[in-house]
Amino acid sequence: MEAIALEAAVTKPVIYQYIGNKDALIEALAARHMARINAAAERATGLSANGRERVRCFIAAFFDVVDADRNMYVFLASAGANENWPQRTMSFADQSARPLATVLARLRVSAGADPAAATTWAYGIVGMLHYVALWWIRDQSLTTDQVVDHVTEMMWSGLAGPATTMPNARTPNARTPNTNSQPEE
Repeated sequence: MEAIALEAAVTKPVIYQYIGNKDALIEALAARHMARINAAAERATGLSANGRERVRCFIAAFFDVVDADRNMYVFLASAGANENWPQRTMSFADQSARPLATVLARLRVSAGADPAAATTWAYGIVGMLHYVALWWIRDQSLTTDQVVDHVTEMMWSGLAGPATTMPNARTPNARTPNTNSQPEE
């Protein structure tokens, strides 16, 4: 809190008067950060075409906001590891997953699919984005576009991957190779 007061050119009592304690500050910063992510994602997907490009725009919006203030993202992900941490973590996830679940449910209904999977998918997507972002910030081995392309491929194509067949790919009817040293008869 002292560093925040110094940066803001005020005293700590002023910070406490307007913000409260450290937990209140973290919650306010997180709500502001989640609002930025959600607004960026909404803007980006509203301007994009349907399908894969829309998914890519959503992912790019998330990573653009994270990239704009990597230190804030890491701070919010690790701040206040105390007895309130599980509730705080879920509160942050709720702020992103609930609006996403609404969008996914609407898309599934319009496609004639059951919307029941929307909430599960939304929390899965939020979790994936969160942990990929933390890894990406830590390792710094990919550009923003590269990480966005990789996550887009995963979300769009799933674990099946691109439409091309991988060498030695197993199909449902494929025989399991014989691993014995004896030749097959």
